[in-house]
This record gives sequence, C-alpha cells and structure tokens, in this order.
Amino acid sequence: MHQPETLITIDAISRETARIETASGICYEIPAAWLPATAREGTVLTLSCTTEGETSALTFACDHIRTGDTRTRISSKLDELRSRSP
Repeated sequence: MHQPETLITIDAISRETARIETASGICYEIPAAWLPATAREGTVLTLSCTTEGETSALTFACDHIRTGDTRTRISSKLDELRSRSP
C-alpha cells in the first residue's frame, strides 16, 4: 500500500542528525544518514511511505523544483526587507 507523499524541509544538518520541518511547522530530528546524498539545509523533500504486509519503508527524495521555488521566494523577501532598511 502506498501512502500520499508529504513535503518536508531540512531545517538544519549536523554530523549525525538532521532537523526536518513539516508544512505545519512540526520539527523532528532524524539520522542525517537517512537523507539523500544531495540534500542540504533548505532542501524540500518528499517523504513517501510504502507498506507491504508487516513491513513499512520511508523514502526521502529531493524535490529540486520546490526547493528552487522556495529559495527564490525567500530571496525576494530578503531583497524587499533590505530595501526597507534606513
């Protein structure tokens, strides 16, 4: 059985742990080893869960399009804030 995908964002990565945040603002710490090799802070991931019998598997995948869109949106907000500075 395949569950719907969930979007999460990598908030921070240390050597062994990563803090991820859901769209509703809930944060979790997970082993950094679970992340895709190309994942960085700010990367948007899709989290998928599949279940077969009694076995479940979580899969994290980088969503490069959403990550780019998010970085563009944040950059625009920062530019706007900088232009307001006295």
